[in-house]
Amino acid sequence: METTMQEKVPLDAIVGTVRQSLDQIFRTSQPQVVFGEPIEYGETKVIPCAEVTVNLGFGGGGGSGSAPESSSAGTNASADTDGKRSPAESHSGGIGIGGGGAARSRPVALIVITPGGVRVQPIIDVTKVILTAITTGGMAFFTMRFLMRSMMRKR
Repeated sequence: METTMQEKVPLDAIVGTVRQSLDQIFRTSQPQVVFGEPIEYGETKVIPCAEVTVNLGFGGGGGSGSAPESSSAGTNASADTDGKRSPAESHSGGIGIGGGGAARSRPVALIVITPGGVRVQPIIDVTKVILTAITTGGMAFFTMRFLMRSMMRKR
């Protein structure tokens, strides 16, 4: 009786890997991860807020095939007398699964609660603003340079 690739797949391992990853996603997306513990200062309460990003990837595959003729001859003790393997020995295969991921959080705002009302104070990431300005300026410079050179060639 021949065994198929589906019968060789460790289904429990696949389910376990997916379940573990989904549990991690649910843990990182809970409200207590996004909203920090309130900080009290007199009559003012401040609640920190974060942006949480989770990236995941899974993959798997399998395959089977015949061993090359050159590898079946020679020093192999299981080879027949004519140097060829039996059909069961010349057929091989394998499977593999894997996954990976990353979670990241960054502060984005503070909720400030006072007797006079509630306001949201955004946290500005200065590094991001500077990098965006540099990238935009660089693109504008190179676009203008390209357009100027194109116009000069047409004259």
